[in-house]
Amino acid sequence: MENKALDELATEMYEIVHELLKKYQFRDRNQICCHDITVSQCYVMSELKTAPLSMRSLANALFLDISTMSRVVDQLQKKGYAEREQDPGDKRIIYVSLTESGKKLLAEIEENLIASEKEILQQISPAARHSVLFVLRELEKSVAGWQHHCCVVPGKNQSIS
Repeated sequence: MENKALDELATEMYEIVHELLKKYQFRDRNQICCHDITVSQCYVMSELKTAPLSMRSLANALFLDISTMSRVVDQLQKKGYAEREQDPGDKRIIYVSLTESGKKLLAEIEENLIASEKEILQQISPAARHSVLFVLRELEKSVAGWQHHCCVVPGKNQSIS
């Protein structure tokens, strides 16, 4: 009986998340691409927001292989939003960081995205807003735990860490 109920909940969750992700992907394309960058480029910039990262760390954080990450970083570098720097102690390691114009653009994009989140939250009753955020945090933690056990980084034979 419990498995049937869980199966039904899983099906409903799949349908809800599928629709939610479609809507958010459209929102992201609509609000990010007008800044002449792709959603993938914006995700890279977001990862670099607090500190430079090695190409490997950046690729792992976004579940991409290094060659794909390299192409995305190339595009950001050509646009003047990111720069590469070799590790002085190990020339094989390349760090990527945001330029000042990259930081400025990311702040503008995030401001727009946060404004859209505010509009969405305003449509939810004030009493339910904290509960919605709690459930989203729990879902994110559960997905991260599931990913750690189920998935591998492209080009690797090991779990995501």
